[in-house]
Amino acid sequence: MPKIFGFDIDGVLYPWHQLAYRWAIDALDMDISYEEFWGKEGFIHKIDKEEEWAIFRSNLINNPVLYNCVSIPEAFVEAVWKINTIFDGKTCYLTSRPMGVETSTSRLLVSNGLPNPDKLYFSRSSPKSMLVKELGITHYVEDHRKHIIDLEGKLKQLFMVEHVYNSYLETTAIRINDVTDIPALIDKGD
Repeated sequence: MPKIFGFDIDGVLYPWHQLAYRWAIDALDMDISYEEFWGKEGFIHKIDKEEEWAIFRSNLINNPVLYNCVSIPEAFVEAVWKINTIFDGKTCYLTSRPMGVETSTSRLLVSNGLPNPDKLYFSRSSPKSMLVKELGITHYVEDHRKHIIDLEGKLKQLFMVEHVYNSYLETTAIRINDVTDIPALIDKGD
């Protein structure tokens, strides 16, 4: 059975959360730290009213400036290529990015020189675990709490890029600083 390695994009390869934080600070004229914004008890989790959250989320997610405006760090691209070599070219990308950014997301993979840019999949209407199963992904790297919980126990190896917004999570996922840690930690055994 072939082994396949999957990558999430935002928070794993692309610094979406830093860009979103900077956008909120500028657009909302906020004066709070990154931790106060994204942390377990942060601003993002304290928006009470459903309508207020919907407006904020819509403005945040639908802002084209937050998608594909910076390059993926070269060290990350090199790590993805190393992993791609370890997996005999069987790597792919899974993202829950919103509708409307499919083409720009594809261009992001191509313009940064990542392997297999044609192996890009969007999981919006169902849990990532369903797509992981359907594609036969055996190893995956993620940063979002919800997806980590959903994927736990369903892969040979699950890696979690640790950020302020997920550091408190109790998980069996292998905690990493970033994707450059992964090549040395891969267990491809049967």
